[in-house]
This record gives sequence, structure tokens and C-alpha cells, in this order.
Amino acid sequence: PAGCHHEHIRPERHRRAAALLQHPLYPLVRDRLFTRRFKSFYSRHTAEVDVIYQETLELAQSRDFLPWLRGMGELIESMLRMPTKPLLGRITAPTLVLFGSEDRVVPPASGRDIERGIPNATLRLLPGCGHLLNVELRDEVNESVLPFLREHERAAVRPAEVSA
Repeated sequence: PAGCHHEHIRPERHRRAAALLQHPLYPLVRDRLFTRRFKSFYSRHTAEVDVIYQETLELAQSRDFLPWLRGMGELIESMLRMPTKPLLGRITAPTLVLFGSEDRVVPPASGRDIERGIPNATLRLLPGCGHLLNVELRDEVNESVLPFLREHERAAVRPAEVSA
């Protein structure tokens, strides 16, 4: 929908995936399909990605996966119903927007839209990184966030300074 920075997301994909999970032949192709899809989220292979992959594969093989997938579809549909672009301009705090340059889930163009929509925003694209940048490039994320926080902590209002 117009006005939503999640407009690239297609909830029908989740509905199709939920239908696929109920197909009698799904167990025969599950691991191959899951592995291909999972790997598309990540651009870098790390030990942490391996752990998340194994945990998610276990979920995908369990009977809890279908309700989880349906819940994700509902979450995405609710995000699509909420027009967020018009609200971005109301954010007045300095904002660091981090995106992976190779994100295939939420394209970097969305990060640029968010940066343009927030008056005091800074976009940092992490090169060669996919969707879960805090897993793929943990150190680079920290190297981006910590100096940003230090730079802006002087301007932050501390709870003790707020008058009643």
C-alpha cells in the first residue's frame, strides 16, 4: 500500500508457503526448499548463522512451524495495513538506520526511504550484508551504533532531568 515502507513485502508468499506445508509431499522436499530460502536471507556465513539455521530447521521440521508461519503472515499483513511513511517525519530524535547492502528481505531502497522520511536520520549500508546484519556483521554493527550513541548522548534527556 502507498505510504508503507514495507510495500515490497508480499503476504501472499506466506499464504502460499502455509499451503505448501500442508501438501503431502512437502516432507520430501522440505530440507532442500528450506535451506535455499534460509540462505537467501544471509550474505555471510558465520558460526552464528549456522546455529540459527539449525534452530530454524528444527522449527521447520516440527508441527509448530505451520502456526509460526501463519503468525508471520499475519504480522506482515498488519505491517502492510499501517501506513508508516507519513509517521516518519514525527520522529525528532537522531536516528541511525542500518541496512545490509545485500538484504533480499527488505531492500536497501527502503532504508533510503526511511532516511529521507526522518529529519535527523543517518543511513549506513553495511557492504555485503544480508537481512540479519546484527548476526552477520556483529562487530560492524557495534562499530556503527556505539559512536552514534556517544555522539548523541549529550543531547539526550535523562529521566532525572525531566520535570514533572
